[in-house]
Amino acid sequence: MKKITRQTFTFSVVLTMVFSLFFSLEGVKIKSAPTCSLLTYNEVGQFYEIWDADDLITMACRVNSTNSQITSDPLLVDNEATYKLMADIDMAEVTDWVPIGTSFSPFSGSFDGAGYKISNLIIDKTTTYGETYDGWLEMHAAGLFGSVVSGIIEDVTLDNFAINVEPVQNNELQVRDNRMIFAGLLAAAIENTRIDEVRITNSDLSFVDFSHGLSDVVIKVGGLSGYSDHSLITNTRVSADIHLDDHAGLERSYVFFTYVGGFIGNAHDTQIGASKFAGDILVSVDTEFESYVGGLVGSADFDRRGIKASMFQIVPQFNNNEVKANISFDNKDEQVYYAYLGGMFGSLYKGSIISGSVLETTIDASIYSSGFYLGGLVGRGIDSNVLFSRFEGDLHVHESHAAYVGGVIGGLDGESAIHQSYSIGDMDVESTYFMVGGLVGAVDYWGSRPAALSDIEQIGGLSLMNIYSRMNISVSHYEAISDRSIQRSVQNFVGGLLGLVFGDSTQVQYGYFAGMIDLSQEGFTVDALFNFTEYIGFGLSPDLYYDEDLLDESITSSYGEPKTTVEMKTQSTFTNFDFESIWVRTDAYNDGYPTFRWGRYLVQFVPNNDTVIPDQLTLRAVAPTDPVKQDYTFTGWRLPSATVNYVFNVLLDQDIVLTAHYLSNLNVLVEGTASLNPSAKGLETAVTYTDEERNNSILTKLVITILDEVDADEEALVSAYLAGLDK
Repeated sequence: MKKITRQTFTFSVVLTMVFSLFFSLEGVKIKSAPTCSLLTYNEVGQFYEIWDADDLITMACRVNSTNSQITSDPLLVDNEATYKLMADIDMAEVTDWVPIGTSFSPFSGSFDGAGYKISNLIIDKTTTYGETYDGWLEMHAAGLFGSVVSGIIEDVTLDNFAINVEPVQNNELQVRDNRMIFAGLLAAAIENTRIDEVRITNSDLSFVDFSHGLSDVVIKVGGLSGYSDHSLITNTRVSADIHLDDHAGLERSYVFFTYVGGFIGNAHDTQIGASKFAGDILVSVDTEFESYVGGLVGSADFDRRGIKASMFQIVPQFNNNEVKANISFDNKDEQVYYAYLGGMFGSLYKGSIISGSVLETTIDASIYSSGFYLGGLVGRGIDSNVLFSRFEGDLHVHESHAAYVGGVIGGLDGESAIHQSYSIGDMDVESTYFMVGGLVGAVDYWGSRPAALSDIEQIGGLSLMNIYSRMNISVSHYEAISDRSIQRSVQNFVGGLLGLVFGDSTQVQYGYFAGMIDLSQEGFTVDALFNFTEYIGFGLSPDLYYDEDLLDESITSSYGEPKTTVEMKTQSTFTNFDFESIWVRTDAYNDGYPTFRWGRYLVQFVPNNDTVIPDQLTLRAVAPTDPVKQDYTFTGWRLPSATVNYVFNVLLDQDIVLTAHYLSNLNVLVEGTASLNPSAKGLETAVTYTDEERNNSILTKLVITILDEVDADEEALVSAYLAGLDK
């Protein structure tokens, strides 16, 4: 599994380095420069004011002309200046937009959206940047910004943006072969750039037949930016649809590499945090060599290819990101070698996903490939970690040749780890050869050192610890008609957690599988937990379980214990699981199966009536709807032995139980007299919440009923009795 793929991965990185070199060239002079208008300069704030569409056009003109031959106007050197939006801007009347920043004169300043919105920008073609580089490449770009190097873009909303590129006869994309296409709704490409609080809404990006009549095309497309190098992206939201459809049907037309991501198509040394993508990603491209498609990033790596002057430090982590998407990938061209598809990343090299969520997501792929990797979070991860993360959705593979499919990661290699992570949903795989697992399809450990995990117990090798899957797995054999062979075993493997583990250097501890496995035919190698190519008893804990009630009796495991569904929903079954700090079990979550705390605490409610109030697994308890109890008035929730009501929305530091407290309604109608209301006489202290106290309250009512009058002494006696009931 590793030899061929490592070679192709290295080739991909080298080729991308060549592309990056071209893209970062500076100082090349364009032949002429336009006459640019002036912008209002705010002397106090030291920024240019952007009020309308004309100002944005002027900004682009001035930035793109900075390195031109015309430098007599000192205000023309504006690519490092600060710009600030002063109002919402409607771009509906702009028909020939030129992106801000070129590869020769990149935007290197600061753009402050000040919370304003730019809307209705339509881009229907790419912009050509310069001549070919060394006779090899020509770059085309599309976006609000073109090239951004050492810039800052913050606090802006882009609404109803669209990039719609559909080459026609005599279009510039037909001029020559060997070209790159970068496209993103915010920027075509960014380098050493900080992006914060950018919001993209109601937008779409579409390329149709973009390789028309060409060969050796590389396309990098992202909802935010097509390409990123050494950049930091935080607190950003992208809600957009991305559509690539390229089946030109010409003999000499093909795409060399395809990179597509909800945020970034291709990212090097780029950190993304506290950000969300929502939308549809539809890719139907006949790619010759490799395709990378991800809900967040198509391909991401932290290989540290060189030290750059930087405004900030990049950490190889992706923290607190969320994807909700429908992803469709269609590539049946038999020329394709490798394809990587994931709910968050198509491929991830030397990075860590921390608290990542792919939710309400469906991934559907139809591909004929020598190696196809599909994962709920990551298609293929090398020397990478997935911590405190989850996939909840469905995975579908049709007519594949060689598929490695996992609920979290399709293929996991090198010094890697999955800790406190899970997958829930359905997966069905139709392939000639396959390795399918509810958590990981194929696991292969190359190294000998522990996985690099900060603040996580290092147990050495490739580590999978505190994991579970509730994926329902269905597999079927695809009878491919082809004379093409692949360098793989003819066996097919299915595992509830791991499809196949190569070698014996993988540690698996504290986990379970609770899903169904449906086999279309016999002859597959199946285990309720996982399969090994070789196993000598190293690295497995006895604390591995599977729900036997959900599986056919023929499906068992040599590596864990079968339990009934009732046992799987009983905490005492999981003897050595850490239910104090890692695991938690409650009927209100995960259908009663154990799940992860992830720093949260369990809040249980005792309403003392005929209703049930669901438990909360949270950082801060939220007040539920007030419970109702006949003949009582609800007064609040209290901790055990507390004399005052609990205050909600306070940060928790432990599990708690809250009990409902009530006030007895002591209104009594005495025969021959008016209604006697002890509350009006200051007798409202009767707080009851148990049957015994309720009976005492009734007894108190009977005592009051026989009183014709309540004098001062009698009232004092009753008050003292009721005060004793106050809990």
